[in-house]
Amino acid sequence: MKLEGDVALITGASKGIGRVIGLGFAKEGAKVAVNYNTSLTQGMSVVEEIRTSGGEAIGVRADITNAPEVNRMVTEVMNRYGRIDILVSNAGMASSQDFLEMAEGDWDHMMITNLKSAFLCCQAVGKIMRDQGGGRIVTISSGLAVRGAVKRAHYAASKAGIIALTRSIALELAPYHIRVNSVAPGFILTDLQRRSMTNQEIELMWKRIPVGKVGSPEDVANAVLFLASKESSFITGTVIYVDGGGTDALDSKCSL
Repeated sequence: MKLEGDVALITGASKGIGRVIGLGFAKEGAKVAVNYNTSLTQGMSVVEEIRTSGGEAIGVRADITNAPEVNRMVTEVMNRYGRIDILVSNAGMASSQDFLEMAEGDWDHMMITNLKSAFLCCQAVGKIMRDQGGGRIVTISSGLAVRGAVKRAHYAASKAGIIALTRSIALELAPYHIRVNSVAPGFILTDLQRRSMTNQEIELMWKRIPVGKVGSPEDVANAVLFLASKESSFITGTVIYVDGGGTDALDSKCSL
């Protein structure tokens, strides 16, 4: 039980990788606050999954691009559990657009959804962790942050910003015993990918990845778990690439 007694807040935990992280944390003994925004059904479904398996969880609905809502979310978790030991800043979006045709509003929306939300959550929870004597923050970036991708300039830039944010606040928060790290997934075969890609496209992707397979949400969750656990107590300000050695093999079909 690597996280026994810890309280973990996971943003965007109602589906995909966030859901798998939440389930994995609960299995390791954490009390999990499942953040969601648009779908009450999906968010509470994850809460029920955790509770059914013997874990403890609450659902917290909040638009994390909005500072008052982030503060309300944090207050709600604090009122229930009295502390926050782990933040996983997972929520985000992806889209494809030609750079020369990209509207200013589309650029702004990507930055607000991916980068501003991470800033707001890390700042709000960071204050709690400072006052309680420590904590662990894990952000979710992307292999595209270092490689770039056709039709993903706004997405890659937002994820590169998350890496810079992570490394910077890791230095600033270290004196408060707060560790901050990032996980950068490569091609991860989520349910969304399965629905949006043909079997031939998926096969083409895994053939381009050195380890000879595509990644799963569990692969990402395992890396997040390591960085959130005490086993990584001497690690801060780093990025773990969960990509099968295939960061250079990613293309514009990657959702992360």
